[in-house]
Amino acid sequence: ETLSHLTRFPGNNDIMAQSQETLGALYKCGMSVNDNDRIWALRAMQNITAYSSKRGFFANDDLLSVLCRSAERLEFVDEHEAAISVIGNLCTDPSSVVQVVNTANVVRALVNVANNIEYSEEIQFVACDALATIAMWMQRVARAASVPEGFSYEPLPTLKTT
Repeated sequence: ETLSHLTRFPGNNDIMAQSQETLGALYKCGMSVNDNDRIWALRAMQNITAYSSKRGFFANDDLLSVLCRSAERLEFVDEHEAAISVIGNLCTDPSSVVQVVNTANVVRALVNVANNIEYSEEIQFVACDALATIAMWMQRVARAASVPEGFSYEPLPTLKTT
């Protein structure tokens, strides 16, 4: 709980995001069987990823797995709201998007939340926004790529049938 309150001050967040001890504590609390521990840890992650320029430290398989598990716990509204918000915050950082997309179940969890009417409209909106942001970054990367020699350039979709 104390750690979560420290993250309410944006000046603390860059330092806390770089601390392996902090990340380890948040991971352990995020995996806790105690509901309150999980919620406090997720709220701390939400605060840190909202203001920190170092949010890329949160884009790792372990923490993203915790976020996916929490995002799909319908019975704990505070927990899934915070988890989806953290994923949404990570998607705004181009250095985090590749890890978010490559981690098993993150995109699946976002699609599930976006399409499940048991979640609030606000959380469905955050999930949709995260998916749209991922798509925007992917489009930007694809647009910057070049066509290798020997291949013809055809924009997708080609609208050609075979």
